[in-house]
Amino acid sequence: MGLLLTWLLLSFGILFFARELNGLRFFGWSFSFYMAAQGLTLMYVLILAIFSYQSHRISARQKTLAQLAATHTQSESV
Repeated sequence: MGLLLTWLLLSFGILFFARELNGLRFFGWSFSFYMAAQGLTLMYVLILAIFSYQSHRISARQKTLAQLAATHTQSESV
């Protein structure tokens, strides 16, 4: 849920406040132009990387729990 909210705030916030962000400079470009051209794309890739990492952690945890449950079931039947 946090990643989805981050995506929403980045997408909506930067584009909604683009006129106010024009006064800021980032690498010689206005901040709103930089974020629209490259910054948001980099943020989306970062969000995807975080999602992939979290998904991998959850999958590994579920696999471990399934193995423990299988071991526990086998030891009860003996």
